[in-house]
Amino acid sequence: MAGQTQYSLQLNNRFAFSVPEYGFKGMVRLAEMADESPFDIIAIGDSLFDSPRFEPIATLGALAARTKRIKLAAAIIQPQFRNPILLALSWATIDIASEGRSILALGIGGGTPDGVGAECREVGITRADRGRVLEKTIEEIRALWAGTHERVVLPVRPVRGTAPIWIASGIYQPGESKFSAQSGNIQGEGARWLPGALERVARLGDGWITLMATAEELRAAVHKLDENTNRLGRKPVTKAVDFWIHVGDNRQESLERCRAAITLYFNGAPISDDTLERWSIAGPPELCRERIAEFAAVGIDHIGLLIADREPFRQFDAIVNKVIG
Repeated sequence: MAGQTQYSLQLNNRFAFSVPEYGFKGMVRLAEMADESPFDIIAIGDSLFDSPRFEPIATLGALAARTKRIKLAAAIIQPQFRNPILLALSWATIDIASEGRSILALGIGGGTPDGVGAECREVGITRADRGRVLEKTIEEIRALWAGTHERVVLPVRPVRGTAPIWIASGIYQPGESKFSAQSGNIQGEGARWLPGALERVARLGDGWITLMATAEELRAAVHKLDENTNRLGRKPVTKAVDFWIHVGDNRQESLERCRAAITLYFNGAPISDDTLERWSIAGPPELCRERIAEFAAVGIDHIGLLIADREPFRQFDAIVNKVIG
């Protein structure tokens, strides 16, 4: 995918669950606002219980009925929590309800090591099994939608017979056990960004989602990903990177608003300065636009934004009118 940068808005079903002044109705209101804006996609996150939130597929069903234009996506669905046949059926239903506006984004998920481990135990796998489950799920979903599954004929399929599948890969490890990374820090590791299973993305995905990388780190990853898709005879995938965002007159104050939001999102876990810098777009509008341009220049097609505010509506207006509009 090439050309003008596109944008998704994460509706934050975590804050909708935990911040009463936002709530489920606030999330629906924000989706309706995004539908009348330059945003291309609205997205919903997923967790079993480590980061409590409203369930994403049921939420997207409600949003399909309240929007007309904008695409509906997950950010991300964790397939280890769901039977592949049921997930294929549920997502095909979302696609039909939205008249073909869906993007299924999948990934192994994140959280604290203890929390992720507990979630995995509840579904009968280990943390190390998640990548295998992800690949098997994608293969089964594609077969179910194509009508080539070896056991099951699924009568409900997406409007166009299939739907785009994006895969999440890549994380920053802060290198100190006291700080949180989305996937859980590994004590003793040096600070570094790990691109993850790019070969899997090239082989199975229509898009790639990552986060916490610098523009230069992404330049190398984009090149490697394009090499892999070319070698496999596949079209280049959409490249997306997610950020928290706060627009304000003072960059440091906006960064701290991002830190407070991320800390709340992750149940009070401390966030390192490096993680904050990597994961945030913050400050005056011109600085926010410059930061987005840095990532577009290295081959990123799509910028995902998560508003760093308990009541996101005023920030939404600033982002639309001063940054992406």
